[in-house]
Parts: sequence; C-alpha cells; structure tokens
Amino acid sequence: MHLPKHLLAYLFLCLFFTSTSLSAQIIEWEYEVQDELSTNTGNFWIDEDGNGFFNIRRSFIHGNTASSRSSFLLQLNAYGQYAGSVVINQCDNRAPLYPFGRRRFITSGYNCREAAATQQRITPDTRVFNRRGKLLKIGEAFPGYTSITGAVCHDDDITFFNKPNNAWGYTFLSIGKVNEEVEIKYDSIPLAPLAREEYGIILSNRKPVLTDNNTWVLTCDYGDVEGGQYKDRLAIRHGIIMGIKDKEIQWTYPEELDRRVVSGLCTHNGKIGIIRSPAWGKNQAKFLLLDENGTLLKSMPINARSVRGMGMNDDHFVVMDRTKLTWYNFEGEVLGELVLAERGLETPLHMQMLNDGSLIFSTRRGHNAVITKVRLDQLESEIEEAAPEARAVSYSTVEEVSNETISISVYPNPASIDIIFEVDQDVDISSGFLLQIFNASGQMMHEATFNEQRHEVYVNELPAGTYFYRIAYQKDEEQRLIQGKFVKA
Repeated sequence: MHLPKHLLAYLFLCLFFTSTSLSAQIIEWEYEVQDELSTNTGNFWIDEDGNGFFNIRRSFIHGNTASSRSSFLLQLNAYGQYAGSVVINQCDNRAPLYPFGRRRFITSGYNCREAAATQQRITPDTRVFNRRGKLLKIGEAFPGYTSITGAVCHDDDITFFNKPNNAWGYTFLSIGKVNEEVEIKYDSIPLAPLAREEYGIILSNRKPVLTDNNTWVLTCDYGDVEGGQYKDRLAIRHGIIMGIKDKEIQWTYPEELDRRVVSGLCTHNGKIGIIRSPAWGKNQAKFLLLDENGTLLKSMPINARSVRGMGMNDDHFVVMDRTKLTWYNFEGEVLGELVLAERGLETPLHMQMLNDGSLIFSTRRGHNAVITKVRLDQLESEIEEAAPEARAVSYSTVEEVSNETISISVYPNPASIDIIFEVDQDVDISSGFLLQIFNASGQMMHEATFNEQRHEVYVNELPAGTYFYRIAYQKDEEQRLIQGKFVKA
C-alpha cells in the first residue's frame, strides 16, 4: 500500500518570534504532512540521537466525513528531514506505537491486514517491528495499548498498568510487563489504601512516569458511583496521584479530595511536575512540584485550559494546552508563549522535551498533521525576525517492506570508544558486508569486511568530528549500499 506520490512535507528552518516583554521562541523546524487524507499524530518518541518516530494516523476524506482509518510510522532525523516511513497497521486507530528497546517498536490492538485479506475474524494481538517495518514477533494482546491504561518502555520491557473495572471497585491494580519474546507477566497492587466510601476509581489517561528512585507515579480519577440508565457510571470529580514502589502504594497526593483532576504529569532529576485542573468551573489550574516521596515542594496557579502535555528541566517547565505553549520559571512567572493560532496550528496532541530544553510537539493545520521543534531563547538582546523559506524536502511515500529488507543499526551515536554496526537478526548475512568509514574531507579512515550479526569498530583514536560510513552488500545479484553518519565525541 502506498500513500499518494504528492504527499509532501514542508520544512521551515529557524523562524524567530519576539516579544517586548517575553523571551523569544525559535522554531528550529516544522514538518507538515500534506495529502487529500486527514492525518494526525497518534503518538511519537525521540531517541537518544534526536531521531523522531511518529505514529501518523490517517483517514480518507469524503465530503464532510472521514473513513478508512490506518496508520504508518513516519521517521524524521534530528533536523526534521524525512528519513523513511512504513505501514504499521490498517485497522485499529486506537492502538499507538511504543518504543521497544533501542531499535524496535511495538503495537497492540486490532492489526487486521491479514485477517481482512482472508476474511478471518479480527482478534487483537501484539506485534513487534524493526525500524524498517519488518514484523519480528507476534504475541498475545496486552491491555496497555490504549491511552486509558498507558504503557511505558523501561529496561527494554514494556511496563503497563491496568485497573479491572469490577464495577469501579477498589480491590487491586494490575502491573504487567511485556518482554522481548512478547511474553506477558502480571503482578497486583492492593488498592485498599485508597478506598473511600461511595466513591469509585479508575486510572486516568495520563501516561505513568518513573522517578530516579524507581517509584512509578500514576494518576487516578475518583468520583461518585451512579446508577440509573448507565449502571454504575462513574462521575469523575477528583484526581489522586500515587507513588508505587515494590508493588505497594507508598504515598498519595493530596490527602483530601478537592475537586481537581490531574491534567499533566512529568518527572525530571528527582522531581515530579504535576498540573491539577478544576473538575469544572473557571478556577485556575495549579502547578505542583513534588519530590520522589510525594512531598509538596511548590504550588502555584497557572493560566492553562485543557492541558495536552507538559515538560520540565532544571530551569523551567512548559505547558501545552489547547491554544498555546507557555514557558514558566519555578516562581510562576511566564518566560514565553507560543500561540498556536498565530501559526495556523490547532488541535495540539503530544509533546516531548529534549535534554537541551527544546520541544517537539504535534498539532494540525487544517487536515494535515504538523510536527514542530521549538526552543526558548532567553537572551535579553532582541532577535530580528527571519523570513521563513518553505521548501519541499521529500516525497514521503509509505512503502510495504518485505521480509528481505536489511536494516543495520549503528550505536552508540555519538561514540567515544567504539561504535557497533548491528545487522537484523532475521536476514541472510552469508554473503558478507564491506564497511568503509570516511572523515568529513572524504579520506577513508577504516575499511573492513564482516559476515556476523555484530561488528565493532574501535574509534577512540579518531579525532572528534562527524564521520560517514558506507556498507555494501550483495542481494539478488545486485550491489546494494547503506549509507549514514555518526559523531565521534
């Protein structure tokens, strides 16, 4: 299956926005998927090298309606340039992709491409792919695939939490792990410490986070259990944050229910950032800073409505709501704002703060998914506005990838002592590979042949800088070439 040839991505580099009273926001790049389809970003993550992996969901537009949902994985490099895309599933629009270790990703839901072809009954399953879209494993579906329960990749396993409905009762919370063989193991966490008379509990739709002392921070919603037409319906009125360690609830915040729900959650350097919003009414949202033991360190009001994401570093925190991104210091002062409508953006969905404090966030412009990288410039000197230059960077054609595709992972990048070139486990490598490494001037610095899964090159004596590699191999009586680059730190 292919996306249309005219699906274009536009890249805008170094756009500057100034304010007389606030710091400037610098748009480093913007990538827009353009098509006759309706597209949005279901989920995404950025790896340690700055490469982005974006789960793009799409729907064909017929008049005022959209149908035929499917999804694909869009890959961008650290500069926002197109680096590939592959079909993932064509059925379950709810099933997001998650990173699964260094070089794989996982999805769990109704992956029904084969079932549709054979007219079989559709059943959910879990699938593991490499970054070229090659299917590596199929296993039983795990209940952490929806945003309601959340799933997080940790130590090359998927950890997920699930609250069995049981009429909104308390009893227990499930914590599960999915390993690289797609085997699922469960433990249970007693919920008795949270029991409140006439109240029910569910997990909220905020993804759990893990602190430096290995405490999982989860959020849950409380409310009255109501009967009537919708039997045992839960009227959400309150939110609770809980810290779970060693399969026990170690702490909760707040101690008393206060008609606020959790709308944002993140962690950084031993601190937990939380946004709690009023369950209804016009009261302001609050930003809370807790330590790893659930002790309140700071509390301050912020101006945010319908929070979609947040991030935090040592210097400031960022809140993305339905209309803007806002940077705050830890005294509650606004450092900068990026109003989405001023760039023709709407429907913010996800955001991730990188180690350098910059942000990647996803929105839409009309029917198109838009991915943007922005950073806050806190220099006092005024920055002149630069005219953006739009250019088409690629035709982003999504391809069906056969099982014969060869994928080679290169890590760590940057490298300091050695760098590893690793071939897919499920390809024929008997014909061997020729590896050549060049410096920025084109001088060959290393050449070797190998016919094993893993080839290690000692780079400690190379000068610091950017290096380019070429890997040649034989396939179908043709010479094939894989090229890339790495940084020697």
